[in-house]
Amino acid sequence: MDWPRRDDVATVEDEPLTDGLVLAGPIEVTGTLRTDQLSADLHVRLLDMDPEGKAALVARGNVRLARAEGGTPFRVNLLHTAYRVTPGHRLMLHLASSDYPEFLFNTGDASDAWTAAKPPVSTTVLTLGGPAGLRLSLSVHPDQDA
Repeated sequence: MDWPRRDDVATVEDEPLTDGLVLAGPIEVTGTLRTDQLSADLHVRLLDMDPEGKAALVARGNVRLARAEGGTPFRVNLLHTAYRVTPGHRLMLHLASSDYPEFLFNTGDASDAWTAAKPPVSTTVLTLGGPAGLRLSLSVHPDQDA
């Protein structure tokens, strides 16, 4: 599918792979997030982007975080995968604060989302660099010819 680019979704992508890559095992994303709400959701997708910009979902996960002064450390478990990324493709992380309608939106203030009129407008900041920055951990199969 063509993966839409949106202003309210953060994406991080790699350069196209010159060699293929066989993923086999757990995947997780860690980092630090700041929000102006009492809580925030983080929905993460790992995508395989082909040279034409079409995407295939490799793995996904989500977490609800309580606000902490100075930022909230997070760990999103994307479960396990067995997936081959072919040469010329690139990996992309897709990070969003909601995944509606699949997941009910987070009101950010602990009120009932089922009766809320609309989702809140919020500001969420991801730390990208440094020791607390965004990090993708992949399990790579030891035999890349497998």
